[in-house]
Amino acid sequence: MSGFIEACGSNALATVLVDYGVKPTVRHVGYVFRFNKIVEDLRKKIEELKVTQASVEARVQDAENQIQTIDAVVQDWQTKARTLQEDVESFLQVKIQENKRCFNLCWRYQLSKKAAEKSLSISELLEKSKFEVIGHPADLPGITLLRSKGFMSFKSVDSAEREIMEALKDDGMNIIGVWGMGGVGKTTLVKELGRKAKLEWKLFGEVIQVVVSRDQKIEKIQTEIAELLKLRLNNESSVGRAEQLWVGLKQKESILIILDDLWSEIDLKAVGIPIGEHHKGCKILLTTRLEPVWSTDVEVGDASLLELNELSHLTILVLRVDDYECVPKDFVFPTLKNYSITIGGAYTALYPSRRSLIINKTASLQLHAFKNLFEEVELLDLNSIVNCQSLDDARNDQDVPVTFSNLSVLKIEGMNCFKRLCDGPPPDGFLKKLETLEIKKCGILKSVFPLSVAKNLEQLKSVKIVDCNMLEQIFEQMEGANDEVLQKLETLEIRGCGSLKSLFPPPVAKYLVQLKSVKITTCDVLEQIFEEMGGVNHDRVLWKLETLEISVCGRLRCLFPPSITKHLMQLNSVKIVDCHMLEKIFEEMEGANEGLQKLESLEIRRCSSLKSLFPPSVAEKLVQLEKLHIEECDMVEQIMEEILSANTQVQPPYLLPNLKTLNIGDCAKLECLMDTRKLHLPATEVMPNLEVLILTGMTHLKLLFSGECPKRMLQKLQTLEIRGCSSITSLFPLSFAQNLLQLKKIVIESCDELEQIIEQMEGANDQVLSKLQSLEIKKCGCLKSLFALSLARNLLQLKKLVIRDCDMLERLVTEDDNFIEMLSNNHPHPPCLQEMEILIISNCCKLEYVFPSSLVGNLNLPRLKHLKLENLFELKQVVGQGRDGNDIVCLKLPLSLKRLGFSGCPKLRPFTISSTDQMEFIWIEGAGSDQLCNNNPVVEAQGREKSSNMEYAVIGNHVEQMFHLQQSGDILSNLKDLRLENIAELRVIWRTPKQLVTLQNLQRIEVDVRIWSKL
Repeated sequence: MSGFIEACGSNALATVLVDYGVKPTVRHVGYVFRFNKIVEDLRKKIEELKVTQASVEARVQDAENQIQTIDAVVQDWQTKARTLQEDVESFLQVKIQENKRCFNLCWRYQLSKKAAEKSLSISELLEKSKFEVIGHPADLPGITLLRSKGFMSFKSVDSAEREIMEALKDDGMNIIGVWGMGGVGKTTLVKELGRKAKLEWKLFGEVIQVVVSRDQKIEKIQTEIAELLKLRLNNESSVGRAEQLWVGLKQKESILIILDDLWSEIDLKAVGIPIGEHHKGCKILLTTRLEPVWSTDVEVGDASLLELNELSHLTILVLRVDDYECVPKDFVFPTLKNYSITIGGAYTALYPSRRSLIINKTASLQLHAFKNLFEEVELLDLNSIVNCQSLDDARNDQDVPVTFSNLSVLKIEGMNCFKRLCDGPPPDGFLKKLETLEIKKCGILKSVFPLSVAKNLEQLKSVKIVDCNMLEQIFEQMEGANDEVLQKLETLEIRGCGSLKSLFPPPVAKYLVQLKSVKITTCDVLEQIFEEMGGVNHDRVLWKLETLEISVCGRLRCLFPPSITKHLMQLNSVKIVDCHMLEKIFEEMEGANEGLQKLESLEIRRCSSLKSLFPPSVAEKLVQLEKLHIEECDMVEQIMEEILSANTQVQPPYLLPNLKTLNIGDCAKLECLMDTRKLHLPATEVMPNLEVLILTGMTHLKLLFSGECPKRMLQKLQTLEIRGCSSITSLFPLSFAQNLLQLKKIVIESCDELEQIIEQMEGANDQVLSKLQSLEIKKCGCLKSLFALSLARNLLQLKKLVIRDCDMLERLVTEDDNFIEMLSNNHPHPPCLQEMEILIISNCCKLEYVFPSSLVGNLNLPRLKHLKLENLFELKQVVGQGRDGNDIVCLKLPLSLKRLGFSGCPKLRPFTISSTDQMEFIWIEGAGSDQLCNNNPVVEAQGREKSSNMEYAVIGNHVEQMFHLQQSGDILSNLKDLRLENIAELRVIWRTPKQLVTLQNLQRIEVDVRIWSKL
């Protein structure tokens, strides 16, 4: 042992001597004799570093093109790499070259050691160059509106180059414009200027050119600028792209952007171009066909308005003054070619696209300041001008009247003293170019267009008048007016004009050949909109009218007289609301004409005096009507007036052939939707394309249809909704029911007297209700059954059945002995209800079972997902087994069941569920021991039918154990909510030999304390 220790000790000592004595000596000696090898290794390392530097620089450039901020770690590495590269190259070129011929051991040792240290530093730096991320998205600043100081234009091509060069050198100038007609060489000029600015004058590091063109799409301009600069715009929104481009351009030290072929003002903010104080190195050179301009942007405090008269070249002015008091007394604006001036309002555009004046809250005398601008103004907006009675006063011979001959848009608002457009005879050409007129809140205005003014309105397209309570007429008599007056008027909107009695007298209506839209609201005394034409005969009167909306016109009695109706060839939509004295919409039409043939939508609400919608002569014209909505018309007794004799006229081939939606609500006197006996139209197709029928709150409605069903009627009906029709006893007579071939959805609610949905059918029709998918019946207290078995057997596609609060309901389906015998003697019909997914029945206290087995067969609703039974005190089974439904056989619920709930069903027999791995919700509220029926024994596991599946569940009032598990607990794997209440015999919820119950999705469990104490 001692020898072993001695040997170990001697070996350890030898190792220490080698590590601390021999190796350092060898290393230091190696610096001398391996000098050339160490220097050569350093040269290879520095070359490797250069390659890595180039790779990192490329990745950095790519990140910058994507508008990313370079990470600080990467920037620090670049700095260290550059410093180390310069140091090593200097070391190799100076130190090594100077001393390589001098053989000096001390020198070799020192240089070799430094070279080795530098190689080690390079190796460490190379190891750190493997960056996963170079940069991250740059923080994008919110871009604010830029104000360009000095926009210069040049017309002379000969002097343009010299002047533009001086402008480009001027630090105070950031936008320069070149003006000229098309084809004079603007594009060629700016291309040459861009080349010289970069290559000869050395003014910019980058010069790019983008064609803007007439459409001026912001996204296109952004994309072209980014592509030329190799920037990547990955933001989808226009604002986000602008912010990215903004950041990318600011990274360029100096850049000239040429915007070629500019047709209108451009918002540099929206594009994302920073100029001025945001980026002094960015300048814009543009070409345009617009007029040459000098412009000034004047704000209160920047300059006195009086100085405007000293700017002899001023032709464009963009001006906003917060308050008119800032305008000097007796000041008059100089004549300008283009301007946008706002007094006391919001700021206007930087470069006006048209001549506009917006004047707020000033006195009429102060309008004198704008007299030089009125003749050329194109948009005039006057708001709250004190003591202003008219737009122009032509009564004073001393003043030259203003014609406003270029005015296209006139807006007048809040001028309580405004009486008329012109005092006295208007001058020639007065408002001759006016296209849009809006007048609001002018309390004493009585007439808008007297003949003297109206005779000039050849360009008028739109009129809107709001809250002018004293207005009595819009258009005065037009005798003597030329044929072009009002010929272009397309839209008319009148609202809140409480004194207006008539709108279109016949002499005015004859001019309205282009009128497309009329909207009238809250004109309480309006009695007529369209008057009888009388002796006036004009084939084009209102022939282009498409939309008519009328609401809150309490004295309106008739809408369309016959002489007007026959001209309504383009009328598409009519909406009438709150016209309580309206008695007729359409009157009887005589003769052949094309009026109303394009009407698609008719909506009438709260017209309490209306008795019928249209006479048959009008109904047969409505060949394109698709939507008919009638609501709260208390006096309506019939949809179509009766045809008194079958021989009075030739029967039309169809009535309402394209009607798809019929919605009628709260028409208290309507007793029958359509009585074909009174229409005498046995050969006529009536509503053959009706798809949706909705009836609501029809308290006196007793029948939907009476008489023989017209040809093809109801054959395309898909949705039927009936609510609050408390007097109706039956929905469909047999003759109408035979046509229910496409019906998919039925909703019946609060029909207290309803006894049957469809009358008893004789024989079989396999197509009736064969497409029905959803049936909901609620609060029908007299309904005893839904369908006869002969009809119910067609329910092959029914997916949803909801029945609530039907106190007298005993059977959903009534069985007929003769029909069952017929089925048994012939080929059996396929089982019904195989598509049923949702079954909800509640508060039907007389219902004994839901479906007879003769309807369902042995498959027991294989696709059922949601079953809820509530307060069904007589219910014994979901599927009644046996002829009377009283055989004691447990229902086997399908594997697809996800939600199960029942309560208040004391006689309901147990459910057997062979697999509940899909169950998500179980709610069972038992009847309690006091309500249990003695003839229902407790069901135990032993009483269950034999099955290959050893895991199952028995659910009901009379169970001791609910879930029977053997090997796995997957039977409850998807259960989220379990609630058990008042189950008297329950002793075990689940039991398994190994307690393997998977409840990973369970979120809520509630167990009645009375049950919990027995578990």
